[in-house]
Amino acid sequence: MIILINLVNFTNDKYKILKFLYDNQIEIKNKKYVALSQQEIADSLHFSKNKTNKIIQELKKDNFIDSYNNTKGKYVITDKGNKVISVIEKKY
Repeated sequence: MIILINLVNFTNDKYKILKFLYDNQIEIKNKKYVALSQQEIADSLHFSKNKTNKIIQELKKDNFIDSYNNTKGKYVITDKGNKVISVIEKKY
């Protein structure tokens, strides 16, 4: 499957949040997800909570992340999001 993504959108704070989520995944029963609140993400990256919320909503809208089991405060990186990390980090 070929996924075309404009990587220019990920040379900014949007990528910082995606990469932070990627780096902070936990794995339980062979399922990976991120169990950090938006405030914890914002504090770790020195962003405001509003900015973090806006970027997370954009990442969700563009299908780079999703809610894990429709649970508030838990996120999963989608295949599309993993592909972005893979390309930028050159992890083929």
